[in-house]
Amino acid sequence: MIKLFKSPTKFMLSYGIIWMLFLIPSIVFSAAELHRRCSEPFSCGDQKELLYPFWVPGREDCGHPDFKLECNESSASAELSISSVKYRILEVNYVSGIIRLARSDYISTLCPRDPLNAKFDQTVLPFAPSTELITIYYDCRGDFSVPTFTGELECEDNSRRNYYVTKNLTSPLLQGISGLLNDLRVLCNKNVTIPASGPALATLQS
Repeated sequence: MIKLFKSPTKFMLSYGIIWMLFLIPSIVFSAAELHRRCSEPFSCGDQKELLYPFWVPGREDCGHPDFKLECNESSASAELSISSVKYRILEVNYVSGIIRLARSDYISTLCPRDPLNAKFDQTVLPFAPSTELITIYYDCRGDFSVPTFTGELECEDNSRRNYYVTKNLTSPLLQGISGLLNDLRVLCNKNVTIPASGPALATLQS
């Protein structure tokens, strides 16, 4: 079972906003040779001693279908794709049984050049209770006030204004600003919805 959970470390806007944990499932081997081969850990990017559910070409039988890794040598990272979006592995701990991930294009900035707004596949990574789907609106034609659960985001390469909403857009807490949300949807050229952990939300809201 996979969960999204808040990071035990302090959130930093310059590093990333997505922290994901899941309980690493067990694996059942059907043959002695498969057991021997799949019991040997492998490395990918900056991640060492990796096992199930992850896999790379040549180890297809040793992993979960949704956890194929791409070993990026240029950035020394291990990445996997979920709903066509790449996520970087930050930490894998087989003792505690958790993994921490971050969306790759948001690792060093909250203003990537052309972020993809893909629906997050919760069948692969169900959210933990502390996680919200935040929405960031880029390149907005208007100057809006920022009530509770919203804020303004500065992007160096964008002369127009950018805003964010720190609650799921279907939350009843946002009913009072439905007019603002409609204006943002209409007057901003792009919006991206991404999951964020408790520390990330606290930082944005403060």
